[in-house]
Amino acid sequence: MARMGDVMLRTAWIFQAVAASPIFLGMGFFAIQKLFNTKRDRFYDFWADFFCSLLAAGIIFIVMVQAQLSFRKTSKQVTLRFEIAKALIATGLWLWQLIDAAAGPATRGGYLAVQEQLYQFAGICSILLL
Repeated sequence: MARMGDVMLRTAWIFQAVAASPIFLGMGFFAIQKLFNTKRDRFYDFWADFFCSLLAAGIIFIVMVQAQLSFRKTSKQVTLRFEIAKALIATGLWLWQLIDAAAGPATRGGYLAVQEQLYQFAGICSILLL
């Protein structure tokens, strides 16, 4: 019979994978779309979306590895290292979005973004991380 801590840990892993999946799929789709768009210079937009998609894929990959290793009863030290890696990746993703919103180019996807809206988005990102 599974202990309550193991069940809670697996539930947290599922939540992390479900939360990272739309980011991975959406940003990956937009990165591919911008890669093959020849009408405008979208080099920065492509790399920003690709980087975010790659970080979200890293979180999903770590969750999948953790799920496979959980059947082997790994040590708490290994689980702690995986959790630290996911926390660093999530913080990097958050930091990238924060800096991109605050100091990135004002043109997003062909549309001119108002600088105040970008600062508001950066503030919302800060609150969400906490």
